[in-house]
Amino acid sequence: MERPRLEVPIFGPDAGVAAVRNGATRLELNRAGSYAEGGTTPTLDELRTLLDALRRAGLSRPAIRIMIRPSRFQPPPPPPPSSTSWYFSTPPPPPPPSSFPSTHPPSSSDGQPPLQDFIYTPQELGAMAGEMSAFLESSLLDPAYGDGFVFGVLRHAAELVATTRRHPIEEGQLQPQPQPPSPLALDIAVNRRLTNLADPFPCVLHRAVDELLSAAASDAAADAVGRGTECQIQKVWEDVLACGFEGVLTSGGLGSAAGNLEGLKAVLGAAGSVEAAGAHGDEAKRREVEVIVGGGVRRGNIRRLVEGLGPGLDRRKGQGEERVRARVWFHSSCLGAGEELDESEAWGLAEELTRLGVVLPDQSAQRFPRRDQAGGPPGAL
Repeated sequence: MERPRLEVPIFGPDAGVAAVRNGATRLELNRAGSYAEGGTTPTLDELRTLLDALRRAGLSRPAIRIMIRPSRFQPPPPPPPSSTSWYFSTPPPPPPPSSFPSTHPPSSSDGQPPLQDFIYTPQELGAMAGEMSAFLESSLLDPAYGDGFVFGVLRHAAELVATTRRHPIEEGQLQPQPQPPSPLALDIAVNRRLTNLADPFPCVLHRAVDELLSAAASDAAADAVGRGTECQIQKVWEDVLACGFEGVLTSGGLGSAAGNLEGLKAVLGAAGSVEAAGAHGDEAKRREVEVIVGGGVRRGNIRRLVEGLGPGLDRRKGQGEERVRARVWFHSSCLGAGEELDESEAWGLAEELTRLGVVLPDQSAQRFPRRDQAGGPPGAL
């Protein structure tokens, strides 16, 4: 049976069974009630409830990706006194509080969740590592199913510097004057620590990359040297590889996927170029990375997205960009009212992707092993 390359984020475990019944091959699990924040780390109980519900329903076991992201509506819990507490004990100093609020609006017109700024305090980073460790130690996840984690950490490309100026009232008193924040970049060191911690589970870079892609396109347009967008985006992609990510959830830039077709095509081209270079002997670049297209993906625009990205999304052969296109996934929350799944939306998306040939091989469908079976299923989703 052909299964569409459709990933559905769910907010709490309740929508998981409905999503899989309506064609989702992979789930991204977020905490219930966190859609307004763009999704935050779920609890272990939410994962247990989801797995039990899928098992009772007799459904094929989907890959489950766990969002790792602290809530900004409440202070993060202190990291547990475990082996992860040293992980982020001495990170670069965070920006001042005034730079933490996201530059994105609290809501968006196309139904997408708001984007966070993906810049975290040392306490938040420690909590993220502790939460990931708790999932790893729970034995509820299995890399053989394609389970993994979703996160992303950015930093300012240069630390804020303080200059001094004379206060207009109190003459002679020096006042620090912060400069505008420098451009954002992937925090390669911190992301790499988290991907190493998660090993052997795959990790996906969340939409933190979209701001970098938009900035790369802007830099290319303003570059007097004449370097193109592809060159700038390829540099972003090389940073993604350096972080150890095995997938990237992106809309090709800030905004919706449908509004960023050229950016998405540039991402696929950069990924293909890097893989082609790896095929000629650079082992560091040989690793294959999925491109997961998200941001306003709906059944009403999925055909335009697939066709707009060009040929190859229905093939599982070839080299370079063709191989990248054969691993493109589509990500849609398929939400109706509140955080409830719109089952007709999910079914329509899955049906259209199957019709367009954006599917997994037959052997990708796996069922839960019996409780008396040791280990996980052969192969991965």
